[in-house]
Amino acid sequence: MYFTLVSPTINIKRMATRVITVNSMSEKVTRERVDREDGYLYYLGKDGYVWRTPMKTNTRGRKAKVGTERVMRAEGYLYFIDKSGYVARAKMNRKGRR
Repeated sequence: MYFTLVSPTINIKRMATRVITVNSMSEKVTRERVDREDGYLYYLGKDGYVWRTPMKTNTRGRKAKVGTERVMRAEGYLYFIDKSGYVARAKMNRKGRR
């Protein structure tokens, strides 16, 4: 018995207990994992490295470079740090612009 779950982000085909991801919207770019701490905002800077900056609730923290692996950006992609702590990218939906 086959059935397909369709969502805006992931199409999954299930057969018994086996799960296969067919289409994912983002792809992992780096092999380096960033361990996150509470009270900091993590982002990919213009220089291509992962940075962290303190949130408003964190009064004692300072801005610092976290990652050692540099990411070369490609045009048309949105770069972010995913839930696992890796740098990922997703194709931007421009709807005919550019």
